[in-house]
Amino acid sequence: MRTLIAQTQKALEAELYYVALFTALSIPDIAAALESSDGRASGKRYAAWYEEWVRPRLKESRGRENPLTGEACYGFRCALLHQGRSQRTNDQYSHIMFVEPGHPNYSIHDCLVSGKALLIQLDEFVMEVLRGGELWLKSVQGTEPFEQNYSHFAKRRPQGLRPYVVGAPVVG
Repeated sequence: MRTLIAQTQKALEAELYYVALFTALSIPDIAAALESSDGRASGKRYAAWYEEWVRPRLKESRGRENPLTGEACYGFRCALLHQGRSQRTNDQYSHIMFVEPGHPNYSIHDCLVSGKALLIQLDEFVMEVLRGGELWLKSVQGTEPFEQNYSHFAKRRPQGLRPYVVGAPVVG
């Protein structure tokens, strides 16, 4: 999990914004599944994990509430990862847009525009998810069911995975 968090941060630093955003949106799903009794993800678990571990990060950094709820983030994640869309019908927001770093109006993180469109600073969002992931990981390491579920996590294996692959790095 630490490798996933580190590689997401590297993607952000390398300006691989799709990769960083898509991975950040996946982390609550993975984390919620890793701590669940059955090892499975769900929309309800995603939203709850986001509410506990990601949403409070904006209050810590900027002193205000994060308007993106766990439920709305899950809906956005589904639309983006499964259909490549930045909006869904009947959602709280008409659009959720991520502003790339370096724009002159840098302080537009989590701002509502025209009452229906949410602008989010991409790098700050990704870092909020990663900070939440790191805090969460510290709290669950050594506990069950995390340890049992993590034993099945797709890890990077630099020397391969015996008996299938030996000597070549694999993720599996």
